[in-house]
Amino acid sequence: KMSKFIQLCSAFGIPLLFLADVPGFMVGTAVEQEGIIQAGATLFGSIAQAAVPKMTIIIRKAHSAGLYAMAGPGFHSEALYLLPRAYIAIYGRSALERLADSRQLSDEEHASLRSMLEEIDHPQVLVNQGLVDGILELGSVRPTVSNFLQQAPKTGLPDHHPIWR
Repeated sequence: KMSKFIQLCSAFGIPLLFLADVPGFMVGTAVEQEGIIQAGATLFGSIAQAAVPKMTIIIRKAHSAGLYAMAGPGFHSEALYLLPRAYIAIYGRSALERLADSRQLSDEEHASLRSMLEEIDHPQVLVNQGLVDGILELGSVRPTVSNFLQQAPKTGLPDHHPIWR
Protein backbone atom coordinates (compact mmCIF):
# COMPACT_ATOMS: atom_id res chain seq x y z
CA LYS A 1 0.00 0.00 0.00
CA MET A 2 2.78 2.41 0.92
CA SER A 3 4.61 1.84 -2.38
CA LYS A 4 1.48 2.51 -4.39
CA PHE A 5 0.74 5.65 -2.37
CA ILE A 6 4.28 6.96 -2.94
CA GLN A 7 4.03 6.23 -6.66
CA LEU A 8 0.67 8.01 -6.83
CA CYS A 9 2.05 11.09 -5.04
CA SER A 10 5.05 11.11 -7.33
CA ALA A 11 2.85 10.84 -10.43
CA PHE A 12 0.79 13.85 -9.33
CA GLY A 13 3.72 15.90 -8.00
CA ILE A 14 2.59 15.75 -4.36
CA PRO A 15 5.45 16.17 -1.83
CA LEU A 16 5.93 13.36 0.68
CA LEU A 17 5.95 13.87 4.45
CA PHE A 18 7.06 10.91 6.55
CA LEU A 19 6.29 10.91 10.28
CA ALA A 20 8.32 8.04 11.67
CA ASP A 21 8.02 5.99 14.81
CA VAL A 22 9.05 2.54 13.68
CA PRO A 23 11.17 -0.15 15.36
CA GLY A 24 12.06 -1.78 12.04
CA PHE A 25 10.74 -4.60 9.88
CA MET A 26 9.48 -7.93 11.14
CA VAL A 27 12.03 -10.74 10.81
CA GLY A 28 11.76 -14.50 10.63
CA THR A 29 10.86 -17.27 8.24
CA ALA A 30 7.11 -16.67 8.42
CA VAL A 31 7.29 -13.05 7.21
CA GLU A 32 10.02 -13.94 4.73
CA GLN A 33 7.76 -16.58 3.20
CA GLU A 34 4.97 -13.99 3.02
CA GLY A 35 7.24 -11.80 0.89
CA ILE A 36 8.49 -9.05 3.21
CA ILE A 37 11.83 -8.89 1.41
CA GLN A 38 10.16 -8.31 -1.96
CA ALA A 39 7.72 -5.81 -0.43
CA GLY A 40 10.59 -3.95 1.24
CA ALA A 41 12.56 -3.85 -1.99
CA THR A 42 9.52 -2.48 -3.82
CA LEU A 43 9.02 0.15 -1.12
CA PHE A 44 12.65 1.24 -1.18
CA GLY A 45 12.53 1.45 -4.97
CA SER A 46 9.40 3.60 -4.81
CA ILE A 47 11.01 5.99 -2.34
CA ALA A 48 14.24 6.18 -4.36
CA GLN A 49 12.37 6.86 -7.61
CA ALA A 50 9.89 9.37 -6.19
CA ALA A 51 10.44 12.57 -8.15
CA VAL A 52 8.94 14.80 -5.47
CA PRO A 53 10.41 16.52 -2.41
CA LYS A 54 10.56 14.35 0.72
CA MET A 55 10.62 15.39 4.37
CA THR A 56 11.03 12.99 7.29
CA ILE A 57 10.40 13.76 10.94
CA ILE A 58 11.37 11.10 13.46
CA ILE A 59 8.75 11.33 16.18
CA ARG A 60 10.24 8.82 18.63
CA LYS A 61 12.42 6.17 17.04
CA ALA A 62 13.41 4.65 13.74
CA HIS A 63 15.52 1.51 13.66
CA SER A 64 17.31 -0.34 10.87
CA ALA A 65 15.20 -0.91 7.73
CA GLY A 66 12.31 0.96 9.34
CA LEU A 67 14.38 4.15 9.15
CA TYR A 68 14.87 3.67 5.42
CA ALA A 69 11.20 2.80 4.90
CA MET A 70 10.54 6.33 6.13
CA ALA A 71 12.91 7.97 3.62
CA GLY A 72 15.90 7.89 5.98
CA PRO A 73 19.36 9.34 5.35
CA GLY A 74 20.18 7.22 2.29
CA PHE A 75 17.28 8.63 0.27
CA HIS A 76 18.46 12.24 0.16
CA SER A 77 15.30 13.76 1.55
CA GLU A 78 15.15 17.52 1.37
CA ALA A 79 14.77 17.56 5.16
CA LEU A 80 15.29 15.01 7.94
CA TYR A 81 14.50 16.11 11.49
CA LEU A 82 14.22 14.59 14.94
CA LEU A 83 11.96 15.62 17.77
CA PRO A 84 13.97 16.32 20.97
CA ARG A 85 13.65 12.83 22.49
CA ALA A 86 13.74 10.91 19.19
CA TYR A 87 16.60 8.85 17.84
CA ILE A 88 17.69 6.76 14.89
CA ALA A 89 19.82 3.67 15.29
CA ILE A 90 20.50 0.27 13.83
CA TYR A 91 19.40 -1.24 17.13
CA GLY A 92 17.26 0.21 19.90
CA ARG A 93 18.56 0.86 23.40
CA SER A 94 17.05 -2.32 24.87
CA ALA A 95 18.59 -4.50 22.14
CA LEU A 96 22.01 -2.93 22.71
CA GLU A 97 21.73 -3.40 26.46
CA ARG A 98 20.70 -7.06 26.02
CA LEU A 99 23.70 -7.54 23.76
CA ALA A 100 26.02 -6.07 26.38
CA ASP A 101 24.55 -8.28 29.11
CA SER A 102 24.53 -11.51 27.13
CA ARG A 103 28.13 -11.57 25.88
CA GLN A 104 31.63 -11.14 27.05
CA LEU A 105 32.77 -8.03 25.18
CA SER A 106 36.26 -6.63 24.82
CA ASP A 107 37.05 -3.13 26.04
CA GLU A 108 36.93 -1.92 22.44
CA GLU A 109 33.49 -3.50 21.91
CA HIS A 110 32.21 -1.96 25.16
CA ALA A 111 33.50 1.46 24.03
CA SER A 112 31.72 1.07 20.68
CA LEU A 113 28.53 0.06 22.47
CA ARG A 114 28.78 3.05 24.83
CA SER A 115 29.23 5.30 21.79
CA MET A 116 26.03 3.92 20.22
CA LEU A 117 24.13 4.45 23.46
CA GLU A 118 25.48 8.01 23.69
CA GLU A 119 24.11 8.76 20.22
CA ILE A 120 20.70 7.44 21.27
CA ASP A 121 20.69 9.63 24.39
CA HIS A 122 21.90 12.77 22.61
CA PRO A 123 20.36 13.35 19.17
CA GLN A 124 22.55 16.43 18.69
CA VAL A 125 25.37 13.95 17.93
CA LEU A 126 23.47 12.93 14.78
CA VAL A 127 23.10 16.59 13.76
CA ASN A 128 26.83 17.14 14.32
CA GLN A 129 27.61 14.10 12.17
CA GLY A 130 25.41 15.45 9.38
CA LEU A 131 23.00 12.50 9.49
CA VAL A 132 20.00 14.70 10.28
CA ASP A 133 19.25 18.33 9.53
CA GLY A 134 18.19 19.32 13.00
CA ILE A 135 16.10 18.84 16.09
CA LEU A 136 12.62 20.32 16.01
CA GLU A 137 10.95 21.55 19.16
CA LEU A 138 7.29 20.58 19.23
CA GLY A 139 6.14 24.15 18.66
CA SER A 140 8.13 24.43 15.45
CA VAL A 141 6.86 21.26 13.73
CA ARG A 142 3.80 22.82 12.10
CA PRO A 143 5.62 25.92 10.74
CA THR A 144 8.51 23.75 9.50
CA VAL A 145 6.16 21.38 7.66
CA SER A 146 4.16 24.31 6.30
CA ASN A 147 7.32 25.99 5.03
CA PHE A 148 8.48 22.73 3.42
CA LEU A 149 5.16 22.29 1.61
CA GLN A 150 5.07 25.94 0.47
CA GLN A 151 8.64 25.74 -0.86
CA ALA A 152 8.09 22.41 -2.66
CA PRO A 153 7.93 22.81 -6.42
CA LYS A 154 4.41 22.69 -7.77
CA THR A 155 4.80 20.03 -10.44
CA GLY A 156 1.41 18.26 -10.56
CA LEU A 157 -0.33 17.35 -13.78
CA PRO A 158 -1.07 20.08 -16.30
CA ASP A 159 -4.69 21.10 -16.83
CA HIS A 160 -4.74 19.52 -20.27
CA HIS A 161 -3.70 16.08 -18.96
CA PRO A 162 -6.23 13.33 -19.90
CA ILE A 163 -6.96 12.49 -16.25
CA TRP A 164 -8.60 15.94 -15.79
CA ARG A 165 -10.98 15.54 -18.75
